[in-house]
Amino acid sequence: MKKEHWFKISLVILPVVILLLIEIFLRVFDLFTPEPLFISIKKNDTELYQLNPDVANRYFNKKQTMVPNLFPSTFEQKKNKETVRIFCLGGSTTAGFPFHHQIPFPFQIKKILEIRFPVHKFEVINLGISAINSYTVLDFIPEVLKIEPDYIIIYMGHNEFYGAYGSASTMSGGLNGRLVRFYLNIKKYHLVNLLERVIQSFANAPDTYDQDKTLMEQVISDKDIEYDSEIYKNTIMNFKENLEQIVNLCHDKNVPVILGNLVCNLKDQPPFLSSKQNDEVNVSNMDIEQIIRKIETIPLNKRKKGIIDYEKERNFTANVYFNLAERFLNLGDTITAKFCYSKARDLDLIRFRASDELNQIINNISDKGITVVNIDSVFQANSEYGIPGNDLFADHLHPTPHGYYLMANAFSKAMDITSNVHKTNSYPKDVLYITDVDMDMGLIKIYKLKHRWPYADKIFNFKNYKAFGDPKAAEIAYDYIFNHFNWSKAHYQMAAYYISNSYIQKARNEYEAVHYYYEDLADPLFKIGETFAIEKNWTDAEIFYKKAISKTTDKGFIYKALANVQWKQHKMVDAVNSIQYAILAFNNNIEHQTQAKFMLANMLFDMKRPKDSQMILKDLLKYYPQYKPAIKMLKQLDAE
Repeated sequence: MKKEHWFKISLVILPVVILLLIEIFLRVFDLFTPEPLFISIKKNDTELYQLNPDVANRYFNKKQTMVPNLFPSTFEQKKNKETVRIFCLGGSTTAGFPFHHQIPFPFQIKKILEIRFPVHKFEVINLGISAINSYTVLDFIPEVLKIEPDYIIIYMGHNEFYGAYGSASTMSGGLNGRLVRFYLNIKKYHLVNLLERVIQSFANAPDTYDQDKTLMEQVISDKDIEYDSEIYKNTIMNFKENLEQIVNLCHDKNVPVILGNLVCNLKDQPPFLSSKQNDEVNVSNMDIEQIIRKIETIPLNKRKKGIIDYEKERNFTANVYFNLAERFLNLGDTITAKFCYSKARDLDLIRFRASDELNQIINNISDKGITVVNIDSVFQANSEYGIPGNDLFADHLHPTPHGYYLMANAFSKAMDITSNVHKTNSYPKDVLYITDVDMDMGLIKIYKLKHRWPYADKIFNFKNYKAFGDPKAAEIAYDYIFNHFNWSKAHYQMAAYYISNSYIQKARNEYEAVHYYYEDLADPLFKIGETFAIEKNWTDAEIFYKKAISKTTDKGFIYKALANVQWKQHKMVDAVNSIQYAILAFNNNIEHQTQAKFMLANMLFDMKRPKDSQMILKDLLKYYPQYKPAIKMLKQLDAE
């Protein structure tokens, strides 16, 4: 081969080799590492996977916008035979916005399945992230498939325009879905992350962002999108292609996929933007009355076509359709009203609510053997007039707690766990253990949201917020959202308030909510026991103290409380055993050990064993000679 040929070949190969060497160097020294979805950790000698709370850094520039986080939940790396592992993927609805912990549908799925199939252990992992769309879900799927999922549940579609890499997003990759998917694939290389950082450093982007804006407000670029425009059509096509690739990847690994079709607030959410400025069609109330009278003469099964004919003639806008919907609803024609509400949503230029075309794509995918859960029909069946509205939605598309329960119940019924295992017919009929604090945590967020675009642009004033229930709950919820963001702490604060006002059952409800979510923690069980002790219900207090002991290695205070309630029930042998365990547990704390020994001395005295009581008192005074209660009691015993 001639030298010039080798030279040309080397010109091609050399850059590739250099890039490869840079990539190897970056990997060896762990530089510019792509954010993983799962992190391996070890806890109590158990190998666990933890969700990476910062995984959304893949898609968002934290200098330009707030970055949504994943809750860093964990699950065992080694899956047992009895374990059913379920991943839930999607946007803010999957995450559970605006609510937390026990309300999002993935957690409720877990609880429903645990009750229905008590033989199995269920891991339901919530991968929902606000402001993401089908590109992110597709990007997650290969990593999810490596973790042995038994089911993958997907609810996505509302963020296709404005979510990360959506066609109208500030992080847009353009209208070409193939290029966006290619870019997300090569972002797994360290070198690409390095280049991205370099480019960002030279970009004219601001170093800070307006923290008063909502996340969606920060990530939106093109706000107004006409129905059937080029950007609209391309976005719909990209969603279809992304969904097909997701389904194919899961099918190749024989992992069942369950899709939920989309639902939103139709009845009580007027269009955010009906038409572009100075382009509103002038249809007067008189015209609408005339249209209604003409439509009423058409048989019900032909009215949709009649309305569409009028639309072609008059170019109806979203507002006109919404007006027609309300009028037909007042006339009792719910079928025509629903059609008009749907058209108002589809023609809304602010595309926070997915149009009907996305549901058609989701429903059609069932032809490929994929299970599609008709969430839309479930909501219709549970809505007034069969048209979803504020009865099931907190805002334009995020469900109320009961709405999230309906989703969870529908998804759980779609899973064919096993046919030959013990199955119960009982399961919760709604969200369990939800309190005023939980409601206000969500509704305050909605209240703030409705003071921002696209609802309005007003100053958020918490003083004007109307509490869902107890005003104290709203104060605590506000402190949670804007200050400490510690969910358990908020419930404990509310419980302390109730106890101080002698509302013991309400305090217990707060502790039960924490236990319901953190079922492996001892503290909420211990606090539930304390509420029973306040009521002098020694039997139930003993039950919960024993449950708490089984959940922790820090047992001293619990054994001490257990000994006390056993003593109150005259279970003296049990009480003495429990307080001795407390003394051993307090081995490194002289003060608490002394208090426990003093309690033991009193128990022995009650059991008419004064000599044993004296011996315990003398022993504790060796280590704590100034303990006055023991000195006084010992003098009394010596005098007898």
